[in-house]
Order: sequence, then C-alpha cells, then structure tokens
Amino acid sequence: MLPVAGTSRKRTFAASVSFGLPLLVYLGFASGYDYWLDSGEFVAVSTQLGIAHPPGHPLAAVLNGALAFLPLGSISLRVAWMCAVCAALSILGLFFAFERFLARIGVSNEAPRLLMALGASLWCAGSQAWLVQAVHPEVYALNAALLCWALERIFAFECAEGRDLRPLYQAVLLWALALANHHFLALLLMPAVFPIVWPLIKPQRARAMIGSMAALSLGLATYLYLPLRASTDPTINLGQPNTLSNFLWLVSARAFQHNTGSGVPQPLGERFLDVCVQLVNGLQWPTIVLGLLGIYALWRLPGRQRRYAYVWSMLLLTFAGARAWLGFVRSNPDALGYLMMAHVAVVAFALGFIAVLWRLAESHNIGALAQLGTALGSLLVLASLYHAWHTVSHASLRYAFNATDVFADPRRRDLPPKAVVLAFGPSTIFQYWSGAATEHLRPDIDVVAVPLLTYPHMIEQLTRKAPELNSMLLAYRRDHKFSSAELESLALDRPVFIEMDTRVIPDLSRTLAPWGMLYQVLPGGATRIDVRMGHRAQETLYDRIYHALGASQLSYLETSKQLLWLHYMDALYYASSGAIDASLMSVDRGLRLDPFAKELRALKRYLIHQPENRPVDIHLFLPS
Repeated sequence: MLPVAGTSRKRTFAASVSFGLPLLVYLGFASGYDYWLDSGEFVAVSTQLGIAHPPGHPLAAVLNGALAFLPLGSISLRVAWMCAVCAALSILGLFFAFERFLARIGVSNEAPRLLMALGASLWCAGSQAWLVQAVHPEVYALNAALLCWALERIFAFECAEGRDLRPLYQAVLLWALALANHHFLALLLMPAVFPIVWPLIKPQRARAMIGSMAALSLGLATYLYLPLRASTDPTINLGQPNTLSNFLWLVSARAFQHNTGSGVPQPLGERFLDVCVQLVNGLQWPTIVLGLLGIYALWRLPGRQRRYAYVWSMLLLTFAGARAWLGFVRSNPDALGYLMMAHVAVVAFALGFIAVLWRLAESHNIGALAQLGTALGSLLVLASLYHAWHTVSHASLRYAFNATDVFADPRRRDLPPKAVVLAFGPSTIFQYWSGAATEHLRPDIDVVAVPLLTYPHMIEQLTRKAPELNSMLLAYRRDHKFSSAELESLALDRPVFIEMDTRVIPDLSRTLAPWGMLYQVLPGGATRIDVRMGHRAQETLYDRIYHALGASQLSYLETSKQLLWLHYMDALYYASSGAIDASLMSVDRGLRLDPFAKELRALKRYLIHQPENRPVDIHLFLPS
C-alpha cells in the first residue's frame, strides 16, 4: 500500500484549508464573556494560575495561564480563542490521519484522496461537538487536538511499518500531555491503538520501550504543576494537592466517582439511546447510514487494511460507551466533549465506505464512474460546508453572548457591602470566581461554594478569610445541612444571602425573603409582608433581565435552563410559604421557557386548587 510521505502544493493547500477555515469560523463565534457551566472556573484558573476541579487539568491551566500576558482583549476571550485554535488544530490532525487512512486502504490517486480527507475532516469541524467546544472556555478542544494528533502519529508509525520510531515517541508524548489534561479521555484511546502498535515494535522493542517511557515521563511531568502551585496557596486551590493524599484525591476525581455506572439514576439503556441521539444530531442521518455501511465494508478488507476497521470500531465503542456509563448525556455540553472522538470514528467509517466503493468502481473500470473520484471528493467538501452552515445556527455562542454578565448585577454587583452568599449552582459559583479573578469584582463579598465544602481543606480556606463563618460551616459539616439558628446569628453581623436550591427550601424557607435572584436570611424570620415585597421587586428584576437578554440571548439553551431553574425554585419557595399567586406567576414564567416542563405543569395543576396563605407541602414536586 502507498504510505503518505512528503508534501505537495495540493497537500499543503488542503491542509491549510482544513485548519484555516474552521479557525475563522470558531474565532468568529467566540464571546468576550464567560459562558455557563465550567467556563467561569477555567477563566478564573487561567487568570490566577489556580487549580481547577478534579482531575485538576494542569495542562489547560498552564497553557491558558500564559494567555494572561497577551494584550488581546478580555481573558475570557483569550481562553475561548485558545479553544478555537486547539479545535482547528485537531481538524488539521484529522486531515492528515484521514489521508493516511485512505492511502492505506488503496486510494492511491492524490487528488481524490486529499479532497475526501478534507471533506471528512471539515465534516467533523462542522459538527455540534466541535462547534460547542471551540467557542467557549473548556478543556475538551485541547484534549481533541492532542488525541487527534496522537492518532495521526500512530498512523504514520503504522505506515512506516514500525521502522521509524520517531512517530511513536511523538504519539506517546502527545498522549501523555492528554493525560495531563483529561486523563480519563486519554486512557480511552489506548484500546484502539495499543494492539496496532505492539506488534510493530517487536523487532526493536527495548529501544521503543525506553524511548516511549522517556516521552511519557516528559508529558506527565506537567502534573508537577499541581503540588507546586498548591504550595503557594493560590486563590482557587481545589483539593489543595500539596500532599500525596490530596494529590491522589484530586487526580483520581474521587468526588465524582459515585455519579457513574449504577450511581446514575437514568437506566443504562436510556443513556445509550441518548448517546445515539447526540451522534445523530451532531453528524446528521446520512453520515450515520454511511458509517454503518462503512463498518461492514472496512471489516471485509483483506489483511492489514482491517487494522483500521479495528481502530475506528474501538474508538466508537470506548468513547460512546464511556459517556453512556458516566450518564448525564441529554442536553449536557460536556457530553459532546466526551463524544468528539466517537464523532471521528463514525465519520471515518462513512469515509471508508465512500473510498471502498470508489476503489471498487475503479478496479472494475466501470466507465465514467471510475473517473469521478475528484468530483466525489469535491462533493464531499461541499456537503461538509453545508453541514457546518446548517449546524452553526445551533452553536452555543452564535451571537454576542453576555448573559452571564447580565446575571452578575443582581447576584453580585448590587449586593450590600460585606455580604455572604451561599451558592449551590456550579455555574453560579464559577461566575463569582471569574468576576473576582478578572474584574476584582466585589472583594468584600464572601462566597460559600456549598457543593464543594466536602473538598479537602475547603472549609479551612473559607474560615481563614472570614473567621465569623466558622461556626456555621462546622455545623454544616456535622449535620450536612445549614441551621436556621446559625444563619440568623450570622445575619446579625453580615448580610447573608442564599441561592435557592432544593436542599434549602424545606428547612429554611421560613427564615428567607426574596432578594432579586437570591434570598436573604432575616434574623427572626420572614413575614408575609417581607415575602410580598420581595416578590414585587423580584418580578421587576426579571422583567429587566428579560429585556436585557432579548430573544437572541434566550435562544441559548443553557441560558434558558438557568432561568427555568430560577423560576422553578421561586415557585417552590412561594408555594411552601403560602404565597400561591406568586408561585403561579413563577410557574407561568417557567412554562413560557419550556411548556413541557413536567414538574412545573404538575405544580400548576395542584396550585390552582389551593387557597392563598396556606403553605403547600412541596416534597411531591421536588426532583427525584
């Protein structure tokens, strides 16, 4: 078979398009504001060279931290641009990997081979997975770049039949760096490539093992960032990994291990169906159909050509299976990050079917059909461009996104001096951190990240800054819930606000009154007048927020989800307080965002028959 070596003008041009075109699109859809979910955390970590949530992501922290020294707009925009560059680099790596794949299965003509490889790589670039991960601060675009280039280097090693060990060392180094970014995803690559590599290094196994271990050690040295940086006590120091036990706790992601496998409430079969839906939505039905045909075609290839059928099959099974096992697939942008290599496998199978079909026509000399390789490749490129144009309308940041900044006013900027905020939502917590890191926004406010209080030394870090929180936090550690007495005692000295959550409403609603998007702890408890006045102010605030967001901002799924959750929490709070009319108004706001929200619909059916000023037992309407 024909190995791909050297360069040509056509190859250079096609490679430039595979990198430059996606990069322009990704840069054009990035935003200067943080996105929801983990974006605020990664921006804060990049600004202050901190330590992110498990498994720590040290490589992303180092690379993004270097951007703080570049005068290129906001740090949020710089980190988003880094993701755009990484995503475009991953497409470039895919172009070369697909070209080698096509050469090894018999597409010897350069023009159709380059066009087919370009079309397939651009199809991945235009998928929802790449578009979402390329336009906001995250770690998945970086991981995709490392894994795609590691795969390309493995293909280069295979094309050389193991005679040149340099591609192997390069692949191992890239894989080790991927381990230092998101080790779980990097490990998923091993079942696909190890059985291919191991037989090829047999003639010089000792030399290959020594060189590979050196490359692996060099890449894994990135993990030294975690204990070294933790020893300086940065502002964001999750897990405080300056001891061996804390380091292992952070890197092993022990905090999330109970949320996998049987620990996920959704049945495993439904999770697999959700993964299939994500693949279909991201790649479109024709790609899926061609991919299924490609599985059959590639597994019927002779001899060593069948290696590639194994590689693509294992990539699809491991990455799709791992995401289903972890759960939380539906409407989860992180799930798309996990599925990027599964997208690659499906596109590779579809590409393989097209190549095998064309090669079959060429070998049988079927008249004009055998001469249409270049036209077929060109058609694939055009189809990929149409696919990207169709998908980009659903990309997360297709307009000038600033919803997180709109939310920052009522949640932070407008709070009274020296306020204490008990935050439950990860997005809320990370937005507080980002504002403090990038804008030095309201340093007088102390934010208690409630879901993270179980992290090593988290409570100690908070009480070093604000000793008056010690009694409340120790009581929470003991009882796993907040005491109204402790909160009211603290509220005598400092304004205390709580982000409403299902873990708060049943126990603390009697001591809380609405205060914008938050709820204020009132010493002595909240009266009906406090609730009524807070509701009126809250309705005025929501009208202002909806006006500031506009229809374009509400089209972002995550922004709508944030508002939907707020209205749901408000409705439950008012129902538990007996403010039935206020609860129904909150329910109606939520149903305007999602008319099919079953919890809100059930709550509304119940509330319309309840008298005003009679508290409702809301336990039936809490999420299971």
